[in-house]
Amino acid sequence: ALDRVTFNIRTVGAVFELGCGSARLLRHLRCIQGIRLVGSDVNENCIKWCRKHIAGIEFHRNGLQPPLNFLEGTSVDLIMASSVFTHIPLEWQRPWLEELHRVLRPGGIFLCTVLGRTYEETMLSHEDREALQKDGHLVLHAQDSKASLATQHAGSCDVFQTRAEVVAVFGSVFRILDYVDRGAGGQDLLVLRKKRHE
Repeated sequence: ALDRVTFNIRTVGAVFELGCGSARLLRHLRCIQGIRLVGSDVNENCIKWCRKHIAGIEFHRNGLQPPLNFLEGTSVDLIMASSVFTHIPLEWQRPWLEELHRVLRPGGIFLCTVLGRTYEETMLSHEDREALQKDGHLVLHAQDSKASLATQHAGSCDVFQTRAEVVAVFGSVFRILDYVDRGAGGQDLLVLRKKRHE
């Protein structure tokens, strides 16, 4: 995805992963000399585990809502958020997008995933899919029997949005460079850029 938008990961100064969990993505970048790697998660146990077992990365606990105080005065080149906006309540979505926009340098890239067609077909009933198309979004809460195991365990939610709503909401804050429908391959991938003049 980064190659397609001519973004060279080897030349960046700082990378931030929101909702890093066990740092399954961020840990692979430790081979790049001189890069600052920062991960955060709302789950304190994940952060404690990462600090104990993964060297070469700064780990911080973030709140359920912005701001990211540990990134004050910092500008990062790349932000990753895999399976994060799939669980952020709709009313917090825009504040999180604006906060990530704030800490990203002009021209920087934001990679994130959203629940796409495959998840709609496997998790939602026919009535749910009709409601999603009508309203542009649908949320499954932890108590819902159709909610993902991750949502049931964490007590969060599964957020579904139509492609049109994703484009409208994410595109109101960032420039959308690519929207990859990954089909059965997993969550859909958004490649977003902060405009250079901002």
